[in-house]
Amino acid sequence: MSGAAYPNLNEGMKMEHCSKKGFNQKFKPADHGFLTTPEREYQFAHNPEDCPEEETTDNNSGLKSRTLQKLNTLMETKTVKDGHLREEEVLAVVLYTGPMFKVYNSVL
Repeated sequence: MSGAAYPNLNEGMKMEHCSKKGFNQKFKPADHGFLTTPEREYQFAHNPEDCPEEETTDNNSGLKSRTLQKLNTLMETKTVKDGHLREEEVLAVVLYTGPMFKVYNSVL
């Protein structure tokens, strides 16, 4: 997930997570007991209702460990509005604060 910037950030983010090299490479975040891929995480960020319930619960404690919200809901929050954030920026935060942090940090 590096290289030249894309002129259309939305399209570039989608390509990086859904079609570029590594998009379907499975990984297991340390704090979750499931395998996922960049493509799945991108899809869940856009359609949180598609995320299986077992992937939102900590295997050890049984407690909810992951809460996904629709992007359009997040776009309406005071924080996003006050910060004049674009959808791409909110999407990046959603992805980074989920399992994708493991992939992103391995590249840095």
